[in-house]
Amino acid sequence: MLEKDIENLIAAHPKEFFPREEFKLVAQQHTIKKRRLDILFEDKYGRFIIIEVKRGILSREASGQVIEYYGLLKEQFPEKSIELILCANTIPNERKTFLENVGIECKEIPVSQLVNIADKYQYTFLDAKRHESEDLDLSVIQSTDSVSTSDEITTWIFQANPKEYDILNALSDEKLENKIHWYVGQHKKRIKQGHVALIWMSGKESGIYAVAQIMSDPLETEEDEAEKPYWLSTEKDTTSTLRVRLKIVKTMINNPVFRHEVLIAESNSPVEFKTDKGCRVVSGSWSDPYSGKTITDASKLDIDHMVPLKEAHESGGHAWDAYRRRDYANDLSDPNTLIAVDRGLNRQKGASDPADWLPPNQAYQAEYAQAWVAVKLKWGLTADAAEIAALRGILGGDAEMPLMAEECSGPINPFAAKLPVAQVDCSAKRYCKDMSICDEAKAYLIQCGYKNLDRDGDGVPCEALCD
Repeated sequence: MLEKDIENLIAAHPKEFFPREEFKLVAQQHTIKKRRLDILFEDKYGRFIIIEVKRGILSREASGQVIEYYGLLKEQFPEKSIELILCANTIPNERKTFLENVGIECKEIPVSQLVNIADKYQYTFLDAKRHESEDLDLSVIQSTDSVSTSDEITTWIFQANPKEYDILNALSDEKLENKIHWYVGQHKKRIKQGHVALIWMSGKESGIYAVAQIMSDPLETEEDEAEKPYWLSTEKDTTSTLRVRLKIVKTMINNPVFRHEVLIAESNSPVEFKTDKGCRVVSGSWSDPYSGKTITDASKLDIDHMVPLKEAHESGGHAWDAYRRRDYANDLSDPNTLIAVDRGLNRQKGASDPADWLPPNQAYQAEYAQAWVAVKLKWGLTADAAEIAALRGILGGDAEMPLMAEECSGPINPFAAKLPVAQVDCSAKRYCKDMSICDEAKAYLIQCGYKNLDRDGDGVPCEALCD
């Protein structure tokens, strides 16, 4: 997704971005004295509206540009009223406050909104062909000598705070040649050359935006000069610290992995969002198959893997490469793989197979067993003797079953927790101030039981992050 794509979508479909306004396009890339302003609209009151578009974080320079355009346009049309609007994916609060105090309106446009509007109008992003052609050479990644064994973590979540680091523009900068250096603050002795990194952007637009191969062990080094412009804060862009070198092998800016996609797909009625940006689902109507009840509060739901990640790992998933693990963990193509269910019953289920746990809703047990078998067959997973006996007891002796094999043993690390947060370390006490994103706080609450993260006991940790 290029800056030009955002501009094109706003110019062609202003009602999608400014539904209460009646903007009429005057010009796109309007030229005034060798300067080009992105979009010029006229509203129903006859005022000119200058729109300046920036991808990623709104830069400090943008305000100077739009003010210059205002002066040039005012000189040309002295009797005309002119309004200014700056659009970006992320606008820091302090910058928004300053700009609005001087009369410049700010408009945050989430990536998810742009993706949805592009889909609605069948718009193809200008960089789509380049991203589609990116080579996922899994054999090279998996054959690297320093890749750890399957019993160790080989896939890591690297988080980028969009208000500190302009990850969207960094990932799209061809001058970087798909090579980025990443600060390593944890697991310094465990991250190795040849491992795989999932680039996770935190905040309102949280999701996986790229897949990378780790090209070096953590080394003490300063930030590369070409990457410094993408830092909003200067602390980490100059300090000599531990970093790894990444090679971006797949960019997903045009199609990030979002959690709320599952909730939207599973709801029996139109969902409601916390805001009009459509990033967080708060209500809908979900038929919970585990209990047989209808749930309307999204906070009472979990997105459950029919075959839990731990069970998949022990049933053959331990031999998968990092990309097949990622594909399984985020499979939205098959309604059996990921389902929205009652949160309490999902916790009760844990990593159990049908020999140890079945939904209390007996009317759903046969369908549950069928879905379980379908997922295992689709992904080539095995089943142990007790599991097959339980499934045959429900589906009958003639039903097709997965190949029988004993479960593997050993650490489950690379696959033990739902993406986007990997297995966390429960040996040290953690507080909300230590959390970067909501999913990290949820992982510590669920895996470690840290009640200090959820003092009101409503199941939502660190409300400042998860609200």
